Amino acid sequence: MITVFTPIYNRAYVVEKLYQSLVRQSLYDFEWLIVDDGSTDNIAELVKQWRKSFNPFPIHFVQQENGGKHRAINRGVQEARGDAFFIVDSDDYLTDNAIQLIEEWWKDVVDDDSFAGVSGLRAKKNMCVVGDEVVFDEYVDATNLERAQFGLEGDKAEVYKTAILKRYPFPEFDGENFITEAVVWDKIAYDGYKIRWYNQIIYICEYIEDGLTHQGMNLFFQNPKGWWLFMHQDSLFRGKSDENNYPAKLNYYEWLHIRLTDEEFMDILCIDREELEFIRRYIKNTIENIGERIAIYGLGQRGQKLLRLYQGTPINVKYVIDKNKRSSDNVQIGLDEELPDVDAIVVTPKYNQDEIVEQLKIRTKNKLLRYEEWELLVWQ
Repeated sequence: MITVFTPIYNRAYVVEKLYQSLVRQSLYDFEWLIVDDGSTDNIAELVKQWRKSFNPFPIHFVQQENGGKHRAINRGVQEARGDAFFIVDSDDYLTDNAIQLIEEWWKDVVDDDSFAGVSGLRAKKNMCVVGDEVVFDEYVDATNLERAQFGLEGDKAEVYKTAILKRYPFPEFDGENFITEAVVWDKIAYDGYKIRWYNQIIYICEYIEDGLTHQGMNLFFQNPKGWWLFMHQDSLFRGKSDENNYPAKLNYYEWLHIRLTDEEFMDILCIDREELEFIRRYIKNTIENIGERIAIYGLGQRGQKLLRLYQGTPINVKYVIDKNKRSSDNVQIGLDEELPDVDAIVVTPKYNQDEIVEQLKIRTKNKLLRYEEWELLVWQ
C-alpha cells in the first residue's frame, strides 16, 4: 500500500484540490496521511467533513505543534502504514492515474535492496514539465546525486520506501523550522541507493505565493544550522573541495556577521577560529582585488548588503547607480546619466543581469562585476 503524505500548515483554503484528485484516482490502494503542523485555520473541521463523506481510501489526520515541514515528515514516516511513502504538498495535486502508475512501477523495485524508490515527473498546470527536459524514454536508474546527467534537474515526484526513510530521519535543530529535503535525499543517494526515474507526469505543482519555494534563500538564512549541514554534505557528496565552498561561506558571513559574535558564528557553522580567520582573509583579499573606487548598480536588498560588507574595508563605494535614487551617503546617479569613472561596477539586481551587463559594456570600458546568489563576487 502507498501512503500519500501531506504536511499542512494553514492551507485549508487550497487543499480541496488535492483531496478531489485523490477521489478521482483510478486505483485506491493507498491511505492519505495528513500531519497538521500547528495550523490555526479550519483544517481539522475540513478533514472531519471529508471523513463523513464516502471515500474509497482511509484518511488519517495527526496534529502536532508547529515545527516545520521536516518535522512533519519525520512524524509522518512513523505514522505511515504503507510500504511506499509519497509526499504530496497541500497546494499540489495528482494526475488521475498517479497511484496506478506508482503501483506498476513499485513491483519492479520493492524487493531490490539497491533501490530507495521510484519517481515520476512534476509538471505545472499547463503540463509543462518542471525542470530540464529528460534525456531518456521510459525510465533510468540513478541516485539522487546523478540526476543532472539525465535531465532530471528540478522538482520530481519521488516515492520512497518507508523502511528506508525510517533509517534516515531529518535532523531537527532547536529553534529552526526548515531544512531542505536534499539533506536526506542526498544522504540516501550517497549511501548507494538508486531511484527508478520514469518519464511520465504524475504530479501537478502550483507553487503558490505563501509556499516554501517562494521564500527562497531567506529560509536558509533563517535556519543556519540546517543550511550549513546541507552545504557540508553538498561538498562531501559531490566531491567538491573546501575552496568551492568559500563563496557560500562568504555570502553567509555577509548576512550574519553583523549580528553574531565570533563564538556564535563558529558554533553555528561548525568552524574553528583558524577557519574563521581564513574566511576573513579571503573576504579581504577578494574585495581588495576589485579596486579602490567602485559604483554599485542597484541599491535594492543586494546592493544594501554590499554596502554593509564594504564598511571598514579599503573599498570606497563612490557612487550608487539607481533609478529610484534611494537614500544613501554615496553620490547618486540615475540609470540614464553618464556613468562615473571607477575601477568597477557591481551589478546587483536579481533579474535581467545579463541584459544589464551587456548594456553597461556598451556604455563604459569599466571592468564589470556580477553579484550572484551563491557567490559573493564573480568577475565578469
